Amino acid sequence: MSFRQNNTVIIEPRETHKASIIWLHGLGADGHDFESIVPELYLPSKLGIRFIFPTAPIRKITINNNMKMRGWYDIKATNLREMEDVKSITESSNLIHSYIDAEIKKGIKSDKIIVAGFSQGGAIALHSGIRYPSKLAGILALSSYLPLPENLEREASVNKEIPIIMAHGRDDNIIPIEQGRSSCQTLIENGYKIPILRNLQVVHRVNYGVIKFINRRLTQEFDRIKFYLREKTYKNKIKQANYLRVILGIPVIALILLTIFSSFFYTNNFILITFILLNLIYIWLHMGFLKFVTKNKGFKKAVGSLFMFYLDTFLMLIALSFGLLSFFILRNKY
Repeated sequence: MSFRQNNTVIIEPRETHKASIIWLHGLGADGHDFESIVPELYLPSKLGIRFIFPTAPIRKITINNNMKMRGWYDIKATNLREMEDVKSITESSNLIHSYIDAEIKKGIKSDKIIVAGFSQGGAIALHSGIRYPSKLAGILALSSYLPLPENLEREASVNKEIPIIMAHGRDDNIIPIEQGRSSCQTLIENGYKIPILRNLQVVHRVNYGVIKFINRRLTQEFDRIKFYLREKTYKNKIKQANYLRVILGIPVIALILLTIFSSFFYTNNFILITFILLNLIYIWLHMGFLKFVTKNKGFKKAVGSLFMFYLDTFLMLIALSFGLLSFFILRNKY
């Protein structure tokens, strides 16, 4: 079932769509709030990242004298842990799940999707991201905190390997940094292994230092996506390499047999001895690469397989040379 992405700002990638970032604004803003940050991140266009900036609904915010403004949930007290708006937090979290589902329907795997947010948006990014049933590429929470921490153990998904990046200003007077530290500690206590809280010298806003930090962290997280894309390319090359192995292998085996057979017809066994030594070296190198490929995954495995192919090809050419040499020696001798 589809849903209406009302007032959503979307920036399409220049190249093929391969990954998505769903970025949530803070209280009183809208989907255009972080639109201008995209070019400042300087993320490689080949990553094919689609940016989605949802807009929160208009609601009364108790702490702001019931003024109507865009917000992901109501705030009823200066202490953010008091009287939390469970209903609206849950509704907003489910809405973000719908955005994630929509990206998956476009052919993007869940582990190629990052949920990010600032302030209130960061709170929903945390709440929704750790409750999504499939693994996401990561969660980015800026100047934010974890809402409803008492429900985390009961409601969170079983996947606790999701990368979580948190950044907070030391001088933040809207959401004190202690809230971020407390949230980070709660995540650790609940088994999340990669919560990172970076203290930045800023107040409750995103400046150049924060953008630089985001660029560095997102680039590191999307390295996995780049490796995936490289691995896919290498897999095609490996498939072609296997076909070449078969095509080259049949005549080479015949030439190896010819070399061994021809060595019995002349007294100088230098060619045979050299050939046997080269084969022993080849077996040793081949087994080493095979062990490397077996132990590793992804990009390293693909590179190891390619090296094995180049090694096989090199040794096949040597075998071909020795076979032809033996043939000409036999022809000249007999």
